[in-house]
Amino acid sequence: MPFLYFIPSDANQVTPADIDRLGLGYAIDHPTSKGCIGPDGRRGFIMGRNPKTLHAMNAETQTWIPAPKLGQDSPPYWVGFESKPTVEGLAREDQVTSVTVETTGGYKWNVPKLVMWQEGDNTPAVWNTPLPVCIDIDDDGNPIDGAVVPQYREMFDIGLRVLTRLAGGNDGGLSSSQLIRFAANCIGINYRVSLLELSSRVLSCLSTEDALRVIHAAIDWQGYRDAVGNWDGRQGRPTTATGSGSAEPTPDSPATTDPPSAN
Repeated sequence: MPFLYFIPSDANQVTPADIDRLGLGYAIDHPTSKGCIGPDGRRGFIMGRNPKTLHAMNAETQTWIPAPKLGQDSPPYWVGFESKPTVEGLAREDQVTSVTVETTGGYKWNVPKLVMWQEGDNTPAVWNTPLPVCIDIDDDGNPIDGAVVPQYREMFDIGLRVLTRLAGGNDGGLSSSQLIRFAANCIGINYRVSLLELSSRVLSCLSTEDALRVIHAAIDWQGYRDAVGNWDGRQGRPTTATGSGSAEPTPDSPATTDPPSAN
C-alpha cells in the first residue's frame, strides 16, 4: 500500500493547485473531497494514490510523520502509513529503462538510466540516452531524435552536470545537499517518493553511500570511466578506468578524467 498524506485545510476541498503548491504531485494524482480531523488535531483531508479510495484517520493503526515546517508555524502536511510501503507498492505504472540498486533496509529500486556512455572515435566518451525523446526532423525532412521529453529533461540535464563534477570538471555550482536530493529524485522517477519518504524520518532507506551508488547507476559512471580508460589506453596514457588502481571518487573527491562530451 502506498503512503497516505494528510493536508490541513479549513477549505471545503483541496484543489490540484494546492497539491502542486505543496510539491505532492508525485504522490497524489487527484484530491479527495472527504474531510477529517488529522494527526495534529486540525481539520483537513487524507489522500492517497487512488482518489476513489476514502481514508479515515485512525491513530491506533496509522503512523504519521510531519513534513518539514519550512519556516511555517506548523507542518504543511503529514506522511502516514498503516504498514511501511514496499518498493512494489510505491512503483509507478510507467517506468523508464533502469538498473536495480539496493539501499539500506533491503529496498531494491529500479534506478533510471539517464545516460549511457561509450568510447568515441575522436573523443574519450560520447553519450546516448534511453529516456524518451521528442521527434525532430533534419534539413532533409527526415525524422531524427530530438531533446529528452520535458518530463525528464531537467533530471537529464542535472545528470550531465553531476557527471561533470565527478569527472573533475566544472561542478555547475552543485552542492553535496543537491547531489543527495538528485539521488532521491532519480528514485522518484520510477517511484512515488521524494527525499522525505526516503529519509530517516520515514523509511530510513537512503544513506550517503546509497545515494552515491544511485547517482553512479543513473549517470552510468562505470560506463563513462571504462570509456575514458579505454581512450587513455589508446592514447598511451595511464588508464583512469576503475580497476586500474585509482580510488573510487565521491562527490567531494572527483576523478581525474577529462570532462564528458556530448554525442
